[in-house]
Amino acid sequence: MPDPVNKRVIAAFFAFAGALTVWPDTGWCQLATTDINGGPGALRPADIAPAESATVGSLEFKLSGIYVRTRPDVFLRTFRTQPGDPFDQDIFWHDVARLRNFQIFRDVTATVVPSAPSEVSITVTAEDIWTIIPIFEPSFGADTLLVIGGLRDANFVGRNHDLSVFAGVFRRSDSGRNDAVTRATTDFLFGVSYGTRQFLDRHSLQFAIQRTYGTDTVYNGRNAIAQFERVLAGGTASFVWKEFDYIQPGAFIGATHIRYGTVTDVTSGIPIPRESLAAEPGLLLRVGKVDYDNFRVTGNDLHVTLSGPIRSRGPRGYVSGIIVGRQYFLPHPRINLAARGRLQARNNDHIVDDITWGGFAQVRGYPSDFLRGQYGVLLNVESRFVLFEQLFKAFYGEAAVFYDAGAMGSGRFLSDLSDRGHSLGIGLRGSITKIFSTFFRADVALPLTDPGLGPDINIGVRQFF
Repeated sequence: MPDPVNKRVIAAFFAFAGALTVWPDTGWCQLATTDINGGPGALRPADIAPAESATVGSLEFKLSGIYVRTRPDVFLRTFRTQPGDPFDQDIFWHDVARLRNFQIFRDVTATVVPSAPSEVSITVTAEDIWTIIPIFEPSFGADTLLVIGGLRDANFVGRNHDLSVFAGVFRRSDSGRNDAVTRATTDFLFGVSYGTRQFLDRHSLQFAIQRTYGTDTVYNGRNAIAQFERVLAGGTASFVWKEFDYIQPGAFIGATHIRYGTVTDVTSGIPIPRESLAAEPGLLLRVGKVDYDNFRVTGNDLHVTLSGPIRSRGPRGYVSGIIVGRQYFLPHPRINLAARGRLQARNNDHIVDDITWGGFAQVRGYPSDFLRGQYGVLLNVESRFVLFEQLFKAFYGEAAVFYDAGAMGSGRFLSDLSDRGHSLGIGLRGSITKIFSTFFRADVALPLTDPGLGPDINIGVRQFF
């Protein structure tokens, strides 16, 4: 029996750890986003003294803070401007913003002053912050629970490397609209992720490994008819080439090994799952540019993911493709409009391997696997309103209204999108800007079809998209 629930477990935790995976709504979209700062008081290009046809006479980096450990090579790998080079204001501004966006400094400032005829002197000052922080990330919605705990160092050994060690529990049920037999999974897992945003100076390289212990329980109505104990080991490696702002290709490979232990009550005729060993390589491409500035988002981009299986034992895998497009507007400094569209397809031939969507990360208000099919179209639209930016000089808050819609089908591609759902909701989001920049999200969604489901709450620690 194929085990799609386990793949979603790997996706959820690898996305949390910051590793690039084949699930583009999490790790890939975040890692591929253009590095433009997201903090108050950001330096603007107009703040830099104009110097047409000037060359850089000197470039100095100054580091301060109670606990200073960032090494000089972090600055040297960030800035493309060097003494003797022509001064390009746009390139320099982009590099200052990129340095701020690493989130290992409390503040970054830059001064550009004339030092001689047709020459400027540059001073970049950064204040180090404490980057070793505890991790506690609860997320729940519909019939899904995800709780993570651990420790993260966002500036490991002072080189702008990101190291996380984590453990957690994951519970989820598979309860589609038309299924008589459903399944629930409970997992306890442990993992490590490691990555750098300055591989070969400007590119992203990520690794993650994970070991999971859990059970799959199969139900007929409310009655449990079979239970499988399971041990899973998995890992991912990914690379994103970020030489250019508007087009960034990447590649990844993931591997999983699943074996089953004690099997309880299989008299129902449900086959015992087979041990599986599989790898899934894939290609990534991002086109476009999205900018972050003090929790506001502008711009648009398109992400394409293609992957296929390499299996040495176990059930067969399938070729899959995902296209995600995002569009952001800022019509007013306190209003941010956001939209995301997603097209996904898989060439599976068994219903148990269908793509499944629900409230946890697709259509809020619905159970996690309520919609299913071989292909699907998804739309999310949000309007975010800033409530306060520096409440007590420490807190940021916003409210949101949103609409989610999804349609899925099987058979000839896009010929039958009959399994549908859409919802409307409101939410609150906030951040403690002076303490680790942690972001919290709470959404309440009401299904507009299937009214018997009632409203549902989604809690998380990141923006929905």
